[in-house]
Amino acid sequence: MPLLLPLPFWLSSPRESAFAVAVAFRLPYFELHISLQPQAFRILPKSIILGESCAAFRATTVEEPPRTPRHTNPYPISHKIPYTVLNQMPNHPGPNSTTVPVISGLTLRFFRRIVRSYFRRHFRAVLVQNAERMKKAKGPVIIYANHGSWWDPMVSVFLAEALLPGHKHYAPMDAVPLARYPILRRLGIFPIEPATARGAVQFLRTSEAILKSGGVIWITPQGRFADVRERPLAFKQGLAALVARVPEATVLPLAIEYTFWNERLPETLLHFAPPLQLHATASPQEVTAQLEAALEAAMHNLREASVARDPLAFDKLMEGSRGTGGFYALGRRFRALFGGKGFHEDHSARDDKSTSEAQAQAQAKPAASARLAAPAELAIPAKLAAPVKPAAPVKAEAARP
Repeated sequence: MPLLLPLPFWLSSPRESAFAVAVAFRLPYFELHISLQPQAFRILPKSIILGESCAAFRATTVEEPPRTPRHTNPYPISHKIPYTVLNQMPNHPGPNSTTVPVISGLTLRFFRRIVRSYFRRHFRAVLVQNAERMKKAKGPVIIYANHGSWWDPMVSVFLAEALLPGHKHYAPMDAVPLARYPILRRLGIFPIEPATARGAVQFLRTSEAILKSGGVIWITPQGRFADVRERPLAFKQGLAALVARVPEATVLPLAIEYTFWNERLPETLLHFAPPLQLHATASPQEVTAQLEAALEAAMHNLREASVARDPLAFDKLMEGSRGTGGFYALGRRFRALFGGKGFHEDHSARDDKSTSEAQAQAQAKPAASARLAAPAELAIPAKLAAPVKPAAPVKAEAARP
C-alpha cells in the first residue's frame, strides 16, 4: 500500500495548493486515484471515481496484474450436489488443490503444548475406549467423528500426538471461520467452501492427495455443530465419495462426548469403533448408511459408559485439574497438613487408573497370591487348622395330629 500524505481537499483551486500527492487505494468495488499532475487537482475534491472515469487516471498509477475471471458455480448454494458429480470432478474447472498442505513443525509443537495446557486446565480427565484401534492403524487413515463442540478440533490434535505421533494429520475446515484462526493453516488444516461444487473439488482433491501420501485426515461428516442426541446424523456425501476414491484407507469412527460426573470440571470421553470394511460394489447410499450406523453405534456405547460413570472402563490419556481450586482448596491443604490427615482433592473418592494399569494389576495378582499361598497355610496355628466338628443334627418335631 503506498504512503498516504496529507491532502488539502478543502482547497477549491489548484493555485491554492502548494503540493500534490499520489494515492492509489483499491477496494473490490471502487478505486480512489489522485494524480501527481498539478492540473488534475481541479477535480481532486471529487476524486472517488467509479467505472469508466478511472481510465483517465490509470496512466499515473501502477498497472495491476490482470484479474482472472471468477469461477461460476454451476450448483446453487442450497442445491445438494449429486454423488455422481462428486465422483466425476477430476477435470472440474475449480482451483488446483492436489498438493498436500504444508505443516510447520515449530508451529505444531507450540500449538500442541497449548492444547495440552487447555485440557489440563478445563477438564478433569481425558478418557478413551479402544485406543489400540487407532494405534494399530496403518497406511492412509480416515477418522470421522461427531461434531458437537468447539473442542472437537482440539481433541483431534491431542489424539494425533498421543496415539499416532509418527503420522501427519490433516483436516478440512470452512474457509470463513478458518480465516479467523490463520494459525490453523500451519497445522495441516486446509480451507474448503461447503455446499458448493468448488468446495467439493477442493475437499476431494486435497484429501485424496493426503491419503495417497500416507497421511491421516480427520473429518466431521455432519458438516455443522450437532447435539450428540440428535438423530439421524445426516452425513454429507463428501465422506462416501472420498472412501470410494481411496478404498485402501482405514476408516475409523470416533465418538466424542463431554460430560460432568462428580467433579467441578467435565470429562472428555472418547470411543473408537472397529475399522469399517466397506464393499467396493456398494451404492453411495449404502456406504453413507453404513458410515452413519457405525458412528451411531459408537456414540450409543459411549453414552452407556458415560451413564455408568466408571473411570475404570476407560484408558486415561491425561489427568486434568482436580478439586475445587482457589482459596478453599488451599485452606483444605493447610488443614490437612497441620492436622496430620491425608488430603484428597476430588469431591468424591475416585480410582481413575487406566484400563491397561488395572489389567496389569489383575494379571499380577494371581501370581503373587500363588507365591504367598504356601507360607500363609504353614503359618496357620494348629488350633485353627484342626477340623471343625459338625454340629449334631436337629431332631425334627413330631407332626401334630
